[in-house]
Amino acid sequence: MPANDTLADLELELLRDSMGASARLSQAVARVEQHYDFILADCAPTLGMLAINAMVACPDILIPVKLEPASLPGAVRLAGHLQGLREKVNPSIEILGVLATFFKETGTMSREVLGQLAELFGDRLLKTRIHDSASIGKSAGKGAPIYSLAPGQRGAVEYDQLTDELLDLIKNQESVISTQKGAA
Repeated sequence: MPANDTLADLELELLRDSMGASARLSQAVARVEQHYDFILADCAPTLGMLAINAMVACPDILIPVKLEPASLPGAVRLAGHLQGLREKVNPSIEILGVLATFFKETGTMSREVLGQLAELFGDRLLKTRIHDSASIGKSAGKGAPIYSLAPGQRGAVEYDQLTDELLDLIKNQESVISTQKGAA
């Protein structure tokens, strides 16, 4: 479910409907989830009712962080908000991973921010790095997947790596859950 500018109207509607507003997307997803292996909800980098709805409906959270110092406080705040949502709305909300984006190999800032993310999030920081890439920017600007515009470019390869890493994480989580159920 890709984010777009027309969602601002929905944000206002959700704010008006304070009773049950955080569960509206979750209710809609529940009607169709049996037809899908995965449901991804893409959100704007704000913590409004749309993002809260997405996190309640899709509780395994991927946090992309632009490797700039100004991005760190937002990532830390989001982690705190997730704890609050876990306590008040959906106890299954978890950080699946933190994704470093706009990585620049030649710059020291990227490496410094990456180090700070590792300190803050530990093993939740994913191994995959999405490099700063013109092809990703172009595909985002055109609203098209990078796989259709630049399938062989570094960005597409890195998103494939991200997909593999996330699938491995999910398989490992399912394995742990099934082992815990077997031990009980």
